[in-house]
Amino acid sequence: MGDRCVRLRAPSEVNGNPWTSAAEIRSVGGDGIVLDPTEWDIFSVSSEELSAEDGAAANTIDADPVTLWHTQYAGATPSHPHEISFDFGTASALQAIRYLPRQTGSINGTIADYEIEASTDCVNWRDVDSRMRLARTLRCQGVCPILLLSVALRFALTLAVNPERIQALGDT
Repeated sequence: MGDRCVRLRAPSEVNGNPWTSAAEIRSVGGDGIVLDPTEWDIFSVSSEELSAEDGAAANTIDADPVTLWHTQYAGATPSHPHEISFDFGTASALQAIRYLPRQTGSINGTIADYEIEASTDCVNWRDVDSRMRLARTLRCQGVCPILLLSVALRFALTLAVNPERIQALGDT
């Protein structure tokens, strides 16, 4: 037993800008193996930039770290929170979400704070991790352990705080 859908919500961006971006997002199953994103669907997305660039939400599951999902900025700039929801097709016991910020040399759009919700039916959502802060880095971050054997675990990515920077420990 597990969850069929996961929603990643970004209430803020590292530079205080109104947009969000992600190169790749992955879910890690209860067995520690990354779920195959080719079997996923983008269930919903709050915004995506399809005019000025290919910022489609589908880019988060295309296995190409150069492409990215970017929220709209041409013509309109919807404000936070921004969110993207994935439907795995079948229920899975989930252990973690991995987030790879854009890899084009800029941290523009990098998620600062995040919230994660899960659902067994993609309709009724429950909070599984809320208001955690990510490191200001272009490296892949294991966002949070969320579900293991359908039991909610509550521990956040361990961060070491240095007066000059925040660096995530155990980045992969």
